[in-house]
Amino acid sequence: MTAARRYRIAFAAISAVLIAANVVHFLRPVTCWDCFFPYGVPFTFYQDGGEGGGAGVLWRGVAEDIGVLVIAALLIGKGWGALASRRHLQ
Repeated sequence: MTAARRYRIAFAAISAVLIAANVVHFLRPVTCWDCFFPYGVPFTFYQDGGEGGGAGVLWRGVAEDIGVLVIAALLIGKGWGALASRRHLQ
């Protein structure tokens, strides 16, 4: 298996895990109708508005989530490559 394919599989797997976690997090019940309610795992990427408004996308959280996705995929792909090469040498 090529390194590029390992990284693509790692990226897809981490994406699936983060999407599932965010769906579960998004479907949780709202506990406070007049306060800010954050959505997003591992970082908040959307905030529901509170009494005075202020709802919207938090672009910093979106960027941080993308960064976590890329870094996690790189680390998993690199670790997978190291294990594959070690196994191949034996």
